[in-house]
Amino acid sequence: EFYSRAKNLDAVFIGSDEVFSIEAGVNPFFFGIGVPCSHIYTYAACCGPTDLETIKQKHMQQLIKAGLSDIKKISVRDKNTFDIASSLTDKNIDIVCDPVILYGYTDEIEQAERGIKDNYLLIYAYDNNMNNPEETEKIISFARKRNLKIVSAGFYHKWCDKCVDGDPIKILGYFKYAEYVITDTFHGSVMSLITNSDFAAKIRGNKNKLYDLLDRFNLSDRIIENFDTLNCVFENKIKYDDINKYILNFRNKSMLYLKDCLSDAKKNTVIGETKNG
Repeated sequence: EFYSRAKNLDAVFIGSDEVFSIEAGVNPFFFGIGVPCSHIYTYAACCGPTDLETIKQKHMQQLIKAGLSDIKKISVRDKNTFDIASSLTDKNIDIVCDPVILYGYTDEIEQAERGIKDNYLLIYAYDNNMNNPEETEKIISFARKRNLKIVSAGFYHKWCDKCVDGDPIKILGYFKYAEYVITDTFHGSVMSLITNSDFAAKIRGNKNKLYDLLDRFNLSDRIIENFDTLNCVFENKIKYDDINKYILNFRNKSMLYLKDCLSDAKKNTVIGETKNG
């Protein structure tokens, strides 16, 4: 509806997250088709579980290729999306950080208050995941041996000692003060990174983006193959001095990409206005 009413847009950024996923259907706007602007860019676009074979099976190559060809600059956040975009366009593709890493929430995290007085293990998983007794019993055993409460943030899990809700800043506080974090989501891992949490991640159907994230930060050893390995994963502490340096460099590179896009849009808008004037 917005795009049907929008007029005289200087630039449009498409992204981030799974805007290039076609598992639930194809939205042409996410590929720049029908967007009423001449200066279209993507930021941290992601195909999610979609791979090139899926695109071919659904006969979407030409539509996606047509859309990408008109986008001025393309950036993605994972290797799977990079490979797909590279195969469907001759453009240079940039890999940038997720917007949560880009912004960082540094001040908000520093000011976050402790919401739970007990020492606790934090669970961050969608309510339909991480409920299998083969998983939960091992998590409970791990926590009990360390005298930790089990807290689920943002989602309800009846097997946890406590389920808490809150706005995104409050959720970050739960990450910050947790003794350990266990997650199976991409952004659960991202929030663990920016709060420097001791975390472990179970990869499910999100392997394209989550494995890439952990591998990019040299944290593949945080992957839980099965929940018998919790002790092994957590016995090695994450070297956050190195991680934070990488985050800063990645963030700076990503900001430069955004500035280049805006500079490109401004330059071409001025040239167009001059020609028309």
